[in-house]
Amino acid sequence: MDRCLHGDGVRIVLDEPLTAVDSGKTVMAHAFLGIAGIAPESLTLIAKEGEFEAALPCQLFDAPFATVPTSYSAFGRLADAEEDPRTTALLALAHAFVNPVPSTTPSTACLPAIYTYFGQFIAHEVGRLSGSTDGKVINLNTASFDLDTMFFPAGKFPSEILTAAPLCVPFGLAALGNTSPGTTADLSDLPRAVTGEPVVPDRRNDSNPQLAQLHVAILKKYRALLETSSDAQMELTRLLHSITIHDYLRQVIDDCVYNDVLHSGRRLVHAHKDAKNYFLTPIEFAAGAHRFGHTMVRDAYRWRRAAPPPDAALEQLMRQTYAGEGLTFDAGLGPGESIRRIASRWTMEKTDMVRYPGAEEPNLANGIGPALASPLQTLSGKYVQNADPLSEVNLAEKTLMRGQEVMLPCAQSLWALIEPVCGRFLTPEEISGSVGSTFFDALTMKNVDAPTLVERTPLWFYVLREAEVLQGGHKLGPLGGRIVMETIHASIEATGCSPSGLQPATLADLFTETT
Repeated sequence: MDRCLHGDGVRIVLDEPLTAVDSGKTVMAHAFLGIAGIAPESLTLIAKEGEFEAALPCQLFDAPFATVPTSYSAFGRLADAEEDPRTTALLALAHAFVNPVPSTTPSTACLPAIYTYFGQFIAHEVGRLSGSTDGKVINLNTASFDLDTMFFPAGKFPSEILTAAPLCVPFGLAALGNTSPGTTADLSDLPRAVTGEPVVPDRRNDSNPQLAQLHVAILKKYRALLETSSDAQMELTRLLHSITIHDYLRQVIDDCVYNDVLHSGRRLVHAHKDAKNYFLTPIEFAAGAHRFGHTMVRDAYRWRRAAPPPDAALEQLMRQTYAGEGLTFDAGLGPGESIRRIASRWTMEKTDMVRYPGAEEPNLANGIGPALASPLQTLSGKYVQNADPLSEVNLAEKTLMRGQEVMLPCAQSLWALIEPVCGRFLTPEEISGSVGSTFFDALTMKNVDAPTLVERTPLWFYVLREAEVLQGGHKLGPLGGRIVMETIHASIEATGCSPSGLQPATLADLFTETT
């Protein structure tokens, strides 16, 4: 098979920022293909109409996984970029985050944990940030909700899947991995190379077993649809769109905003003005508002197949990934060879994460608000894109500093763009809290020639505080909810699907007859 794409492009991960992204200019960048044994090469990226074409030497295609074609787009902006010189205050704010207090009275108002990871799946679908220079980044995934994180393009199927049987079983444009050390297929893992590296279009979906197992459940649904549908990929895509509109967004978005967008259309997120009506994922969504899901992560989960103990610490779960280096080691395909895969006891029971009538309550997500599970405050760099694997990362710091890096506008600037249809903006006292409260000192810190964080509030923090104050942590408020709702609504519409025409579906439907 000729692995040179002849101008089709290839998915790359930039390890150095672009020096320019202006239309029609040639920009230079070093790209790392994310494949063992491939050294960074100098590539020419030609930017035009907000998209990027990569001119790649054919010899780079001698390695696995390098046959995934894609186009690159800029991120859109809902408001003008804003420089933020308040690094000291932002760091103080990040380090004021504490572990959330679990609810002592779980109720149906608390969301099942599956919503945390379905949100992460959507975030990967519509955005993957490159490095940045002067706030300029490119999106390494498509902006449309088209399952480009799930399916390899036709004719670009990695040979590793085809040669690793019985570890991997391909079907259609995807594959599943075998969790059984024998020849009997137990297809409950991502497809993996013998090293354990996931063979999927977006390897971030192996960042934790909760997300990886959701990916597996989606592929199981696709495999079932292949038996009954003439276009299983499209049917699956529409099912996920329906789940997103009628279940996920209904559960996490302010009721007024949800109904306003669904019935009256979008007011904030439109086609990018510089891209000839082409939808671009707003950077305010990708680097700000939609990262509310970080705060829904628990520090431990009840994992029924892993008992004892019944509760698995988040760190223990994250080790069951390629990056976590905790995959099971088995005798392999021949002398001196070995296989790494997830052990069956770390695969997910659907009732671990999804609520079913009459069944035991699943793991519940933490509420949305300015608190962060302890493991995410001291996260190993090996789990964080572009971080030193030997470093320790505070996810609150990483998120706030990333917002500064890409020049996110403050919450006040974005609120000024919204028609006063739903809700209100928080008062300064609601943003800061009372004297002596957790975030008060950081938010009211005086900055040289710059307003306090209360006066111009970082978008991510505001979205969390708004949810806490106005929604009790159960849903996003009017600003965060509108950015998230409208972006995802637009990403579905960008596939050619009308969100208003989708039939109701729930996350429980995704797991029906698949797990």
